[in-house]
Amino acid sequence: RARRARPTLLLICLVTPGAFAQVVASTPRGVAVAHDGLVQLFSAGDVRWSIEGVANATAIASDDRRVVVLDGLENEAVVAELDTGRATRIRTAETPVAAAFSGGAVYILARDAHLLQRVGGADIAVGQDPAFLVAANGRLYVYSRGGGTIEEIERDRVVRTVAVAPFASDLEISGTTAFLAYPREAKVRVVDLVAMKPAGEIAVGAVPVDVAIAGGGAALTARILAAADPSAKRV
Repeated sequence: RARRARPTLLLICLVTPGAFAQVVASTPRGVAVAHDGLVQLFSAGDVRWSIEGVANATAIASDDRRVVVLDGLENEAVVAELDTGRATRIRTAETPVAAAFSGGAVYILARDAHLLQRVGGADIAVGQDPAFLVAANGRLYVYSRGGGTIEEIERDRVVRTVAVAPFASDLEISGTTAFLAYPREAKVRVVDLVAMKPAGEIAVGAVPVDVAIAGGGAALTARILAAADPSAKRV
């Protein structure tokens, strides 16, 4: 699946002295950094390439061949090839908030337009206030905060929908299970993506704002679900 990057501050301090790194993605070719109107790829401490980016880098995603940087203020995206830095600039629908790669295509989630856009292809209508986009199991999943739904998308159309609670702060998928964080309720809700049904909930900390799959999931080991709880100052 395409990875939604989480900043690695120590690494960026080492590779971009004096620059404020806005968004970061770890890729098979190195670390992609979007900052100060640039997109750069760093490998072994050196700049492999540097290209013009977007004015306000608000989100980033990558796969094994490309990286895409979004500007949620100017409705723009830049897609760059990791090997060469060759880039394509794209106008998006209103307020792009997330991107993912699936089946060789780039998908961009535009929040205020309520659309999932395939670059060079179809626009797919999604729910109210779409916030999170995850590629898993050869499909795409969109969580919409306002309506509290997860929509499963295959072949550029919504094929199944499950109702969950609104206003989750994060969505992660491991295998065929989705996890959503609910800070105000101190819960993580679980969804079975095979049955496309809610599968329970977990009481977590005080204000769990973010979740991640830390490992496990093999025949002899369980998945490790990590939740960030800034209120309690712990994970």
